[in-house]
Amino acid sequence: MYKRQPLLLALLLGFSFCISAQGLYVAPGTNFNILAGTDISIDSLVLSPSATFTITDNTITRNTVVVHPLGDTYISRVYHFTGITAPFTGSVVFGYADGAELNGLSEAALRLYVNNGSVWNPYFTGFVNDNVNNTLSVNGITAQQLNEITLASAGGVLPLTWL
Repeated sequence: MYKRQPLLLALLLGFSFCISAQGLYVAPGTNFNILAGTDISIDSLVLSPSATFTITDNTITRNTVVVHPLGDTYISRVYHFTGITAPFTGSVVFGYADGAELNGLSEAALRLYVNNGSVWNPYFTGFVNDNVNNTLSVNGITAQQLNEITLASAGGVLPLTWL
């Protein structure tokens, strides 16, 4: 039994990525491959690629504010990637908390917004809001680079007043 402990320790120290309660770290020069059909949960963000998805030299953390300005009101949960990822194809499940985290937004109005390092891409179709379990699921994401992910409510159409 004691002879196996150094081997186990060596294996544990050899990993070049780390998943914590609120993030994921992939060391420089290393890859973290998520195979098609495999779910990975980072805090309350679940990525389910339909093709192998590789995260290279990146850290994913949970924040309360966006880095890239977003014109629509968003919740106080934002997942930020330190670098732009390779294109992701698959589905995303985004968990959130009731109350203050919603910033006054209606759960029914929430939509997934993904920033690719340049622009925000909202997903207004292919989603399911589960207000009981506090999740929003989006299927059919295709070739989307990831840099920030949050939930937001698209601004409504302003009323016109004729003079």
